[in-house]
Amino acid sequence: MQQSLARVVGRVRNNAESAKQANQLAQNASAVAAQGGAVVGQVVKLAPQH
Repeated sequence: MQQSLARVVGRVRNNAESAKQANQLAQNASAVAAQGGAVVGQVVKLAPQH
């Protein structure tokens, strides 16, 4: 029983660490997307108007 509990605790810790890493990746992706959007906005702003 104690081994089963230890396995569950280990999995919960691993899941928590994976969730933390996924959150960091999502935050980084969001920042990159925002920067890309800003660049596109500048390109549109500077593009000649027809």
